[in-house]
Amino acid sequence: MQLADHEAEREHDLIAACDDCAPVVVACAYVTTDAHAPAARTSEAYAWLILSIGAEQAAGTALAERLSEQPLVGAALPASGAAFILTLLLTAGRRLTPPNTPPFSHHHR
Repeated sequence: MQLADHEAEREHDLIAACDDCAPVVVACAYVTTDAHAPAARTSEAYAWLILSIGAEQAAGTALAERLSEQPLVGAALPASGAAFILTLLLTAGRRLTPPNTPPFSHHHR
């Protein structure tokens, strides 16, 4: 019984951590959209962003329900999502630089 309590506490901590970082991720998505959307298509870009956030939440909720009975698979889901996003950012990083931004330099002055 003690192991089940410990696992429930870890799951609660993970959910709390996700709740804390979700608003930051959404705010970054809005800033990135604002930086990259052409001025004439900003409204459309925000509409697509809102649609994608809603679809992601629905898919995540459906997947979480399926995985709630399998704690090991459920625990691997955030790690695999983080690995996917890291890979995406590393491969698309140059394209995500806002216009008129000087290139990043490793030399500090």
